[in-house]
Amino acid sequence: DSTSTWIEKAWLTNNNDIQVVQGISKPGGTYYTNYTIQSGNHSNTPFIINTDNGRLAVSIKNSNESVTADTSAWHFAIYAEKNNTGAGYVKAALESIIQFTKHKAVIRLYADANQIPVRQNWIFWLSEKSAGKQMAQNCDNLFAYETGKPKDISSWINDDNESLSPHNIFLYKSITANYNSGKTVWHDGFGNPVLIYKRQQQTNTYHFYGRFDPSWNDLVWNDNFPKMLLRLIFNTSPNLNEKHEHRIIDAKQLLPVLNKKGRTSKSKMIERTNLTHFCWLLLVLVFIAERWLATKKPSLMAGKQILQNG
Repeated sequence: DSTSTWIEKAWLTNNNDIQVVQGISKPGGTYYTNYTIQSGNHSNTPFIINTDNGRLAVSIKNSNESVTADTSAWHFAIYAEKNNTGAGYVKAALESIIQFTKHKAVIRLYADANQIPVRQNWIFWLSEKSAGKQMAQNCDNLFAYETGKPKDISSWINDDNESLSPHNIFLYKSITANYNSGKTVWHDGFGNPVLIYKRQQQTNTYHFYGRFDPSWNDLVWNDNFPKMLLRLIFNTSPNLNEKHEHRIIDAKQLLPVLNKKGRTSKSKMIERTNLTHFCWLLLVLVFIAERWLATKKPSLMAGKQILQNG
């Protein structure tokens, strides 16, 4: 019972293979492994493939739990006006993600917002204009530029993922975030939000207080840019269920064990010493020294007078 194994995600690839992400949790840690189940070749894998009410289901052998595989295609819409270089950077990053995950996907660039079809999985709104409520209702996830006056800054962008490269993503410009709610996803070196997530009705909205522009930051040139988008798109930060959580706390992190039976009162631990006798003795010594000096002073003065007369 010290190891828990489960299927985190499963989806159908472009060539009809099945990509599976398997999670394994042990007392020493939790990790995930990717498997590719080739079409028509399921016997040499630790998984069972079947259909459940017309849906493709994947389960681990000797396990009663199954996960429905995602057979749909992602639909990405990138909106930007003319001469906007950010659209090209986002498109390249999305293509890298699709190549890595092998997930079915369709990526389209739009210069006219009215041409964006409804029911998009993601809309990247790279415009100074507001996307509007209607646009947010046409997608599951909306990534939008926030408007405002940019300010110069010397910092970096961080998304709190320790597995990413330790090299900083430098930040040169940003817009002050005015927000009352939401979760900070990316922030700068001062802790100020750069990307904020909010759930608005049926849409996940991401408010970006920067730009995909080399004059604003080094994000589009950084190798971590596709990884950071992948974490948003694929939700690669799963919250473990208690039944799958088998990690134990490190011995160095354990708190001291409290012994309730052997409690000791603080008053008993304090040792008091009576200094009255020592004070009186000190006063007597001071008095004797003063009397002795007083009697010696005339003798010293007489000796000095004899020396002067001689």
